[in-house]
Parts: sequence; C-alpha cells; structure tokens
Amino acid sequence: MGGRLDTRIQFLSKAQVDDGRRREDVYQPHGQKVWASKEDASADEVFRAGQDAAHLVARFKVKKTAFTSSITAAHRLRSGAQEFEILGIKEVSGRGRILEITAVVKMQP
Repeated sequence: MGGRLDTRIQFLSKAQVDDGRRREDVYQPHGQKVWASKEDASADEVFRAGQDAAHLVARFKVKKTAFTSSITAAHRLRSGAQEFEILGIKEVSGRGRILEITAVVKMQP
C-alpha cells in the first residue's frame, strides 16, 4: 500500500446550525475515525492581494469499505489538529482495496 495505516483521521460533513439569529455552516464528525497512511505531497506558498498563505497538500490512503466509498469532495477530514479540504478520491491500482484521498490544508502563519 505504500505506507502503514498509523494515523487516525475523522471525516467531517457540513451541517447548518441555526442559533435563532443566523445560520452558519459548520463541519461535524461523520462516522467513526478510520486508520490511514499520510504522505505530504507538497507545500506551496501563495501570494494574492498582498496576503501570503502556505498550503500543504497531503495524500491519505484508507482501506476501501462501504463507509469510505461514500466519502466525497463535499466532506472534509481532520488529522490531528488540521482540517483538510478534500480535492479528490481515487482507487489505488491493484486489487481495488485502497482509496487515495488528496487533500489540502491552509497552514497558519
């Protein structure tokens, strides 16, 4: 598989919270935590409108199950204290038992 499943990740799904004054979209835990391998793919610095931000792109590999197969780019995932936006999901070549999730997180300065 190219890495040990030694990282616990939590998938998140968007929910709308209404406190009576306003509605806000928040991401809440979706399902149970799953084991994954994590590989940092790249770190980019982006300069726009006078602001600089660093982004980390990572690839997570998880076992393919009914639950992990239901995850889409509309979800997010949390690894440690970092919350990643999912960019894409694909089956890893081979026996089709592994999914690779490419995700990005904005790094705090």
